[in-house]
This record gives sequence, structure tokens and C-alpha cells, in this order.
Amino acid sequence: MRTNFTLSNNTVWKKVNNFQSISGLIFSGVGLLIVLFTFKNRMSTCFH
Repeated sequence: MRTNFTLSNNTVWKKVNNFQSISGLIFSGVGLLIVLFTFKNRMSTCFH
């Protein structure tokens, strides 16, 4: 029973880690897009 619980606990932690890494990738990607868009807008306003 104890080993089974630790095993399920490990799988749960692996799922949590996967979710965190995926959400982190999405968050960083969105942040990068926002920075790029603001940078482009600032550059266009500076040139025009």
C-alpha cells in the first residue's frame, strides 16, 4: 500500500512538472510576442 501510494505520488508530481513546464513555455512565448509587438509599434511611431 505504501509503495503504491509513493508510486502514484511520483506520477502525479511528474504530471505537475509537465504542466508547469508547458505553462511556462506558453507564458514565455506570449510574453515574447507582447514585447515584439510593443517594440514594433514603438519603432514604427519613431520612424513615422
